[in-house]
Amino acid sequence: MAKEPQKPGKPSVQATAEFVDPSRAPTAMRPHRDVPLGSMLGKYRLTAVLGRGGMGNVYAATDPLIQRQVAIKVLPPEMGRDSAALQRFLAEAQAAGKLNHPNVVTVHEVVEFDGTYAIVMELVAGGSVADYLKRKGAPGWRAATRIAGEACRALAAAHDHGLIHRDIKPANLLLTAQGHVKVADFGLARTEAPDAVHKTQAGTLLGTPAFMSPEQCRGDTLDRRTDIYSLGCTYFAMLTGKNPFEAGSSMQVMFAHCSAPIPNPRDLAGESPEAAVRIVTRAMAKNPQDRYDNAREMLADLRALLGGEEAMIQLPPPRDAAAIVPGRRRRWMIAGATALAAAVVAAAIFLSWGGWRHKTAEQAAVIPAAPVAAAVIAAPAVATPPPAPEPQVGTILVNSIHMKLAFIPAGTFVMGDASLPDAPPHPVTISHSFYMSIYVATQAQWHLVFGNAPHREDWPVSRCAWEGANRFCQLLSIMPQEQAARRIYRLPTEAEWEYACRAGTTTRYCYGDTLTSSMANFGKTPESGVLGVLSPVGSYPANPWDLYDMHGNLWQWCSDYYAPGYDTSQPAVDPRGPAEGKTHVVRGGCWASPPEQCASAYRNGKPQDLVTASQIGVRVVCIVEK
Repeated sequence: MAKEPQKPGKPSVQATAEFVDPSRAPTAMRPHRDVPLGSMLGKYRLTAVLGRGGMGNVYAATDPLIQRQVAIKVLPPEMGRDSAALQRFLAEAQAAGKLNHPNVVTVHEVVEFDGTYAIVMELVAGGSVADYLKRKGAPGWRAATRIAGEACRALAAAHDHGLIHRDIKPANLLLTAQGHVKVADFGLARTEAPDAVHKTQAGTLLGTPAFMSPEQCRGDTLDRRTDIYSLGCTYFAMLTGKNPFEAGSSMQVMFAHCSAPIPNPRDLAGESPEAAVRIVTRAMAKNPQDRYDNAREMLADLRALLGGEEAMIQLPPPRDAAAIVPGRRRRWMIAGATALAAAVVAAAIFLSWGGWRHKTAEQAAVIPAAPVAAAVIAAPAVATPPPAPEPQVGTILVNSIHMKLAFIPAGTFVMGDASLPDAPPHPVTISHSFYMSIYVATQAQWHLVFGNAPHREDWPVSRCAWEGANRFCQLLSIMPQEQAARRIYRLPTEAEWEYACRAGTTTRYCYGDTLTSSMANFGKTPESGVLGVLSPVGSYPANPWDLYDMHGNLWQWCSDYYAPGYDTSQPAVDPRGPAEGKTHVVRGGCWASPPEQCASAYRNGKPQDLVTASQIGVRVVCIVEK
């Protein structure tokens, strides 16, 4: 017999009476005193207080041996004396040790100093999404969608290991200096495994009322879909700058989660697309069976909505944590006191990865470490298969529409050209590898995706507006074979395009400092019609990374909006253009361009609805989700 769908209900009176609100934690659970700044905890020297709360104080600290800035959460002494709480803390920390993901905060170690336990973790420089919303308001639907998508990736990794977070909210989405997301405070996380041991007191609700799922409000059994609901609430908050349900008390908010209609983000943020409304509505369904079944399903819809326009929110430049003035609030760092104090005993599930880690090298002399700590607690080693080897330059991927894509490795290059007024040369790092189509999209490939273009196998699509190019990427991403292979398509950023075009060269063109008619299609006049001036794809030599027609034949859309000059005030890691504008960047020149407009660094901007000129095509980037 089919299971009867769960009906929306009311919060449990017994449970809500014992709701744990971190901002009102009992005095007995608060740290008795601050650890003096400048003192040592093991090898770490404390430099500033980042937050105080019922579950411990958080400090900025320096590891003088390797000159690394870290955040240290010192748990209250009561925790070390509560064997049940300590057992839960260690068990969940060990379970979390299985995870390794770029969108989850790194935990370096869990240590014990004379009976006091502390969590040593990554110091994240950009503050939290909650800080951003309080400071600047909603970041716009594009940035909100990208942030929600990165959070989905973190949740998917956690759910794959049977872990549910139980406290997803803006304060627990931390931002790197480049605006990428790291999910923090897995302190309420627990495993979904049927044989898992959970020490949460019966009748006690853990979470934050504004972002709790109906089943969490009622004290029911939870699964991964509770995180989907909380992320839907968080996405609503990022779209609108407001929580989905606001009332005079936590109890009233929880009643609203259980029974009030889902609010429409467009009532507060009219620019939000209908697709964003549909995502919020599905994620926040009262009945878990009506939500996304998993984070990857939600990610697919967010990616399809976003396409190539993965907008980054603008953050202040990172600062050295050692320069923090003690006692002065710094919202740009890890989430403030609320974000960092809300973890219940298992914040050790902030999980390590090897990617965009924020490290600040300080020029201070090495300070002798204090006596060795009594013990260092490490999660038991988990046997995992070795990671698949990174592809090499020369690797070609062929997708379901017969598009060939070349592997582009991560790296650093000098972007720009001193001879161009709007492209000053400056070092740029592309922190991630990706695939790029070796040709611009052909009419045959366009036909397979849209079904509405003439089928000429080797001729490029040449009347391509930006919206059409972006839609091509979206539709290609949701084709069944591409979804099965976890391949996401988008337009390249301007930095990715130039990096791939140069392919390790430093000359004006990827072929050298001059361009001839044997190297590229340029400098023609439209006397013979489009087919008389265009060339079939692959008619000219490839660059060192197997990409054809990067110079001439057709301009190529990038995802960035165009602005004169580069914003070099931000760290030059995966740079993006302005958050909004009226024109998008095109690169590479076309059949009618003079040779100087076909240079690797030459920049141009075209209106995104431009379709009349037969001069713009589309080249795609592919990211293979791991």
